[in-house]
Formats: sequence, C-alpha cells, structure tokens
Amino acid sequence: MLFFFALLPFLANAQQKTYCNPINIDYGYTPIPNFSEAGRHRATADPVITLYKGDYYLFSTNQWG
Repeated sequence: MLFFFALLPFLANAQQKTYCNPINIDYGYTPIPNFSEAGRHRATADPVITLYKGDYYLFSTNQWG
C-alpha cells in the first residue's frame, strides 16, 4: 500500500491535460461556394484543433461528416 502512495504524485502528472477554448465560427460557413444562396445548407460546427507532428489541423462537422 505504501508503494502505491509513493507513486501517486507521478501518476497524477502523467495524465493528459485538456483545454477548451471555443472558437467563434460563423455558422453560415459552407465549404461549397454560393451553396447557402440556394436557401439550404448545413453549417460547419463543433471545431476541434489538434497538433500533429508540429502542424495544427482543424476538424469540424459539415455535410461530408
């Protein structure tokens, strides 16, 4: 039991840290130019930015899933 308590500080530092910083993206955005002028479109939403091998990537939901 003492061994577990000795490792506890190391286990706490090993946990992944998650941050939430909402990005204000206009929900009228569509990846197809002039598509919203037809009166029907799905908006892009739920943006997620991730860092992969030194580059940032933006993923969001849209009509292509």
